[in-house]
Amino acid sequence: MNEVYPEISEEEYEEESSQELTNEVVDSEEDFSATLVDPGRFTTEYYIRKAESALDALKNIVKENGWKKVLTHNKSGVVVYSKQSESKENKIPVFMGQQDIEGFPPQS
Repeated sequence: MNEVYPEISEEEYEEESSQELTNEVVDSEEDFSATLVDPGRFTTEYYIRKAESALDALKNIVKENGWKKVLTHNKSGVVVYSKQSESKENKIPVFMGQQDIEGFPPQS
């Protein structure tokens, strides 16, 4: 079974193949731009804001009630408390250690 293809000149072939490549590049650029992230996420200010919001969240968690004493270290006297998150979105246990250093008030 012999198939007959129409003859294409070199110029027509090069034109068709370059157009296919151009279409592929455009498609890949569209895919690439769809996966790009906000350029503001790569700035120092962005990460500072994220760190500050994380610290604020931790400060709020520490102020809440519901901390349970988990263990006390015999030699150092460090007391470790645990608190289970109440929100259904964030089910991560949180631990807090506390140690009183002789000669220093708790606020220092």
